[in-house]
Amino acid sequence: MSPTQHEHDLIHGSSKLLVETMVRIMSPTQKLLVETMSEDPMRQDYRELDDDEKLKMRQIKIAGLHFWDLCEEIGSSRELSLAKTKIEEAVMWAIKHVTK
Repeated sequence: MSPTQHEHDLIHGSSKLLVETMVRIMSPTQKLLVETMSEDPMRQDYRELDDDEKLKMRQIKIAGLHFWDLCEEIGSSRELSLAKTKIEEAVMWAIKHVTK
C-alpha cells in the first residue's frame, strides 16, 4: 500500500526538518563530509562518453567476459560462482570509474 499524498508530505517534511537540524549542529568537518557524500552517488544525470571512454568500457567488458568464460570452462562449484559474482562486480566498478 503506497502512502497518501498527505503521508508523503509529512514524511518528506519530517526528513527535511531532521536534515536541517543535523546540519545546524554539525562541525565544519562534518558539514564538508556531508557535502562530499551528496554528490549524486546514483548518477541521475547522464554524461555523454567520448570515444576513448566507450573503447575503455568495451575493453573492460570483454576482459571480464574472457575471465567469466574461463571460469565456465573449468567446472562448476560454489567457489566458481563466487568468482563469477566478483567478476561482475569488478567490471561494474571499473566501468563506474570510466563513466564518472
